[in-house]
Amino acid sequence: MNLKCDPSQHLCRSACQRGFTLIEILIAISIMAVFFGFGVPVFVRSLSQTGISKAVKDTVEACNQARAQAIVTGAPSELVFSPSERTLRVVPGGSRATGEMAEPGSGTKISAGTFTLPEGVQVEVLGVNFKEIQGEEVARIHFFPNGTSDEFTVIYRSDGGEMREVSLELVTGLTRVKNIK
Repeated sequence: MNLKCDPSQHLCRSACQRGFTLIEILIAISIMAVFFGFGVPVFVRSLSQTGISKAVKDTVEACNQARAQAIVTGAPSELVFSPSERTLRVVPGGSRATGEMAEPGSGTKISAGTFTLPEGVQVEVLGVNFKEIQGEEVARIHFFPNGTSDEFTVIYRSDGGEMREVSLELVTGLTRVKNIK
């Protein structure tokens, strides 16, 4: 059945008036622009994390990774912090040479993570097991299969004067972050 549209016929009006008006399209575009206007800056800020925020995020991630690997593998792991090289490296199972260890009972390897501190961030205080080791070349923080860890505290200072502290809870091995300035 072939219908020809004649706007004067009441039955064909709905078939002839398909599509959107210019006003409807402009309203939809303006609503989308408002949502993008709010969302894009937050998205860009999260992608371009630099400075002290990135240093804190990477330190927390490295600690969490070392703790998780110790629990999963059933063997102690280390977080090796080198302030002079500006790196944090997770060394599972104490395998210092390769940074990899075979998970017990499986043939799979768990690879270690390495994190680099961004420019413009200095290590103000570095302590392990209640001793400040600021002048040391390397700090080693141990994580154990029962979820505990060595005591660890680092205070970062940005070029802008902002200071943040990252520390480990002894009993749980979980990280805490505190804004100082």
